Amino acid sequence: MSTNLGSPAVGIAIKAEQNVLADRFKTAVKDCEVELKENLIGYRQKWVQWMSWYGYGNPPEPNNIESQIHRMFFNDLTYRAAVSVRSSVDAGMDISARSATLAYLLDQGYVVSQVLALQKLLDNGSDVISVKRLLKNVEKHRKFITREVYVAGDGLPYDYTSWLDTVDTSDPMVQICGIDAPGLHRFAVSKQLHETFDQLSGKKPDQRTRQDVIPKAIFRTLDSWISGPRAEEIGDLRNKFIAHAANALEVGSSTFNGVSFSQIDELQRAIVRVVHALIDDILSIRIARPIVPYPPLGIFRGLDLPYSPSDAEAKMHQRWGDLSEERNGWNTGILQEVTSSPGLP
Repeated sequence: MSTNLGSPAVGIAIKAEQNVLADRFKTAVKDCEVELKENLIGYRQKWVQWMSWYGYGNPPEPNNIESQIHRMFFNDLTYRAAVSVRSSVDAGMDISARSATLAYLLDQGYVVSQVLALQKLLDNGSDVISVKRLLKNVEKHRKFITREVYVAGDGLPYDYTSWLDTVDTSDPMVQICGIDAPGLHRFAVSKQLHETFDQLSGKKPDQRTRQDVIPKAIFRTLDSWISGPRAEEIGDLRNKFIAHAANALEVGSSTFNGVSFSQIDELQRAIVRVVHALIDDILSIRIARPIVPYPPLGIFRGLDLPYSPSDAEAKMHQRWGDLSEERNGWNTGILQEVTSSPGLP
């Protein structure tokens, strides 16, 4: 018998229509208003790598961060929506959603999937695709992310006030809209990037220099968001009860009573905020995209049907018995088999 393990979550990651890697650096390095060209070269190389980890690689990284987050939220929201009928349906109505066996399997599966998803995103390894690794690597190479590279590294003007030299100041639209007038988008974006970098670097407009960088304190703050008590609790659950079977001394006073929604929510929120701080603010991807994937059409179709006909309970007991008998026989003939292995004297 074959089992269909296909999941409606396959292919749920949402990608922007534009090719971010191809579109970003169309302007040659020599034509950018950046004084330290070698710095810009290093930045472009790292930016492409960071975006591939996030989910915009070419070819795409199958375990990219965005796909991991989408899958985590798909499993989370699907579970919470599906089991909500336990409390929303009148208590006097018999429904399989309240079956102790089904509830146990769903709840345990949910806990395991969320704990593992969170731990993968928070993995501190040097050879994994995770939020932790991305954060550490961007901090390690923050010297490339100078103000001039941040603002003008893809061909935008560094000095946005130069727009005044490119327009007819008697134009009514210019007089009304200023830098936001039609045709001045490049200058408006440059201004916005300077203002964002002011916040990141802690500089005031009159303190700006081309070689301003983002201080380490910004990265320490982001790391603290995903390294607090909640992360330790989830990691403890994974290490002692899911990924490994700890002995009694290692477990100590820990007990596996499940995970609360508040624990999961807090870590999910922290991960999302760190990722968007990195991708939207520090790396300035400039692409709008959803945090939660759109649900496939008909995702809950069929859940209003009975789980099984009334006469199937006896067959399930029989199946349990058949499987138990098979497994209970796995300890027979062990000595004979192991002593008759090739190579023994």
